[in-house]
Amino acid sequence: MQQDPQGFFSWVLKPDHTAGQRRLTLAGQQGQQFAVEKGLQTGEQVITDGAQRLREGAAVQVLN
Repeated sequence: MQQDPQGFFSWVLKPDHTAGQRRLTLAGQQGQQFAVEKGLQTGEQVITDGAQRLREGAAVQVLN
């Protein structure tokens, strides 16, 4: 999860293997753990590694 002047957001992997930005509404926070109330859908994969360098629509290579 990242934060900018508009609030919190995360990057998700879209079906075409590109990055998509999701604005988040938080339900709460405890230390470095956040409860997301709105913004993510069940089953979406959140991109964590390299997220600081992503842009909307950027190609993403999934490494397991």
